[in-house]
Amino acid sequence: MKMSRTVEVTVKKKGRLSAESDLELIDRYIGTLYMNGHILGQSFVVARAPRGYRFIVSTPLKDAMSARCQLASRHVKRALQALAEGGFNKPKVANVSCRPSAEGAGFCSCAESSYFILFTLPTAEESPVRCGDCFQSVPLYHLPPSPIFGEAYEEIGWKREFDSVDRIHTCHGTRFANRQLTDPESSLSQSGRGICLDIELRTGKAVYYVLYRQNLSGRNEGLVKVGDRCPSCNGKWKMKKPVHGVFGLVCKKCKLMSNTIDPYSARQ
Repeated sequence: MKMSRTVEVTVKKKGRLSAESDLELIDRYIGTLYMNGHILGQSFVVARAPRGYRFIVSTPLKDAMSARCQLASRHVKRALQALAEGGFNKPKVANVSCRPSAEGAGFCSCAESSYFILFTLPTAEESPVRCGDCFQSVPLYHLPPSPIFGEAYEEIGWKREFDSVDRIHTCHGTRFANRQLTDPESSLSQSGRGICLDIELRTGKAVYYVLYRQNLSGRNEGLVKVGDRCPSCNGKWKMKKPVHGVFGLVCKKCKLMSNTIDPYSARQ
């Protein structure tokens, strides 16, 4: 079951407050937390607090705001250093709530995943990287950092692009949007498959990319006929039993998957 975790972060300043420069430092800190998967969502409100500021955010797991996990990212570490140089004390984190939620996927608690799946659904806030064993979302800060970006810039960027394409497909059902979601050679798929390869190089684990085969809104419009062969290598990819009850088409050679039932049933 997915747990909705909310925490309050307070940053207090040793000297006099200066709203413009202070908020610039705090915004940078929040931005790095988001771009590394420590916090969920894209909208955050910063409020004044005694001798400082505070903001409330949702986190994927209880370790997301731990010093160990934050300092593992060079960008978050630099943002914390900038806060210290600006006269701020170390941010203090307090739990606000932790309750069951029916929305989205839960988060992986496996000691080690044997493989991963790049999979997301519209409006989902959690990481688009799923554990191949439990099919729960893997917090992005649990993955080795990208040697190029040092943060989950590519994964989050792909997720945003997917959401934009899906909105077009859901509202207008255009041939362009349909191709982006179903064709392994589309720009969306190429971007996603590149991310899969990058994560594979960083983790040493196989990463599968999902080709969507029906309207993600759950309606019957826009269904795409599913072939018996992989659209990339033309090899057989029909499974006797769908992986995680959803992906009945799997090509181990191309590391591609496709759903044979409504992907909304994959929410756990």
